[in-house]
Amino acid sequence: MPNRREFIRNAGVLAISLPVLPPFPNASLGSGAGNQELVDFENTASKNLQKYGNCAQASFATLQDHFDLDGGQIVRALSPFPGVGLQGDTCGAVTGSLMAFGLLFGRGEGEEYSKFLDVAAMARDFCARFTETLGSTKCGDIHETHLGRRFDLSDPAEFDDFRGAAGNLCGRVVATGVRIAAEMIESRRTLA
Repeated sequence: MPNRREFIRNAGVLAISLPVLPPFPNASLGSGAGNQELVDFENTASKNLQKYGNCAQASFATLQDHFDLDGGQIVRALSPFPGVGLQGDTCGAVTGSLMAFGLLFGRGEGEEYSKFLDVAAMARDFCARFTETLGSTKCGDIHETHLGRRFDLSDPAEFDDFRGAAGNLCGRVVATGVRIAAEMIESRRTLA
């Protein structure tokens, strides 16, 4: 059995083969989105999760693809963000989505402070909607709510237990998070 450091380095974070399953209740891409667009969006999220094995990277990459974002090295920078270092903290679907908000609507150097306040309000709204749908923005809480217990994903044995219990939970969480984010982005773009 590999030690913890070797396990994390060699196994990836959440490299789980995930088929697309129905979304959680209350998650939609907006009234303008057709069923095929929803299926395509979910498929992209699922493929990105399989590709990166990391919910933060998959969430951002899906929004990056959908909205043609110039993300540069952001996907790489999101490497440590699933549960913020596998601690069961903020879900990577949240951090990846919020990163997309920042790229699209955030404040750059010399820009008005109101842009920061607007994107911060958008982040709070996203987190409230994510929590309403999934029960929390924290990875460990989501596991406990939907799987009946928390897992220490940095421990190889716990990670194996999680993989056995999780099924497509992370795929559904990513798809749900990016759908909420995309709906908010599309709505904001429509208002602008």
